[in-house]
Amino acid sequence: MTPRTLEPFERFLDRLESVSGEGDQRMAKCPGHDDHQPSLSIRKAMDGKLLVKCHAGCSIDAILKAIGLRKRDLFPQPRGRGHHGEGSGDGATVQQPGCTLSEYAMAKKLPEEFLRELGLSEIWYQGRKAIRTPYFLRDGTDPAAQFRLAFDGDNRFRWRGGSKLCPYGLWRAHEWKDAGHTILVEGASDCQTLWYHGFPALGIPGADAWREEWADHLDDIPKIYVVIEPDAGGKAVRRWIATSRIRNRVRIVKLPDAKDVSELHVADPKKFKRRLKAALKAATPWLDVDEAERQQRRNDVFRQCKSLLRRKRILESFIETLTECGVVGETLAAKLLFLALVSRLLDDPVSAAVKGPSA
Repeated sequence: MTPRTLEPFERFLDRLESVSGEGDQRMAKCPGHDDHQPSLSIRKAMDGKLLVKCHAGCSIDAILKAIGLRKRDLFPQPRGRGHHGEGSGDGATVQQPGCTLSEYAMAKKLPEEFLRELGLSEIWYQGRKAIRTPYFLRDGTDPAAQFRLAFDGDNRFRWRGGSKLCPYGLWRAHEWKDAGHTILVEGASDCQTLWYHGFPALGIPGADAWREEWADHLDDIPKIYVVIEPDAGGKAVRRWIATSRIRNRVRIVKLPDAKDVSELHVADPKKFKRRLKAALKAATPWLDVDEAERQQRRNDVFRQCKSLLRRKRILESFIETLTECGVVGETLAAKLLFLALVSRLLDDPVSAAVKGPSA
């Protein structure tokens, strides 16, 4: 008896976006390039073989690689034989891990339909399901798209080839202007959560990804709330704020018992708005935070070298110590270097030496 064959046609179509047509001839967006208008034709021949052609010029190898298939998957296979990315030698089905939009919606406690309205969709990426998040500009174009491959781990995100990074949420800029403020967060999911609850928000694609030209988008916004996460990412955000021209309008937000906005929402969606509003009300202007941190650094430095700072002949003491270490003949240069270093440690070293740390 001839072994029953598997149908490659539906399996192939399931991994494509914007499939149209009927019967054995279809059109879809080509996964081998950034396809805005469907340019991939798929036809099933009489013998069950798939005939695939990208009218923009992508090779069949590039197309298959993008959706995690091999050339043998274009041909009917006897049941019981394994398929790349889908089966094993004994015919058992083995699905590679990935992300689906329904799983993402459940994890973030957001309606799936709301996420689809924001442009999120499911795609196949290198043999597994992934979530595609477009980064739209104000004119509706998407110069960047991010693929989410997993919920945990260091390699859960990929960018579409040729993506030009930009903030997430620029197409909703009118909401910031109407409100007179926006909430700056890290990543797309925090933005989605804030939008769902009616808060204006803008997402940075990575804590250390800020580019100063993005400040142009915030020129007319008098208040910019920045959520600082309690990790290395939060430190990176603080660093770029310190040198950005938006810093005078920034208010630092710390969330109660949560790493980020999404975590605060997932913990208790019903209390989310009240808790976030309280955190925004308690936000501290960046200038106040920066001055407090500067003063703390002054106090720390003073405590470490208090006895040295209060010596009447501090430079002479320094030269004596230097001589004991075997350095001679560089007295003037050593004094100048010492003064330069101390000046960098303290904004006002003389005042600090006389007054001591602040109360």
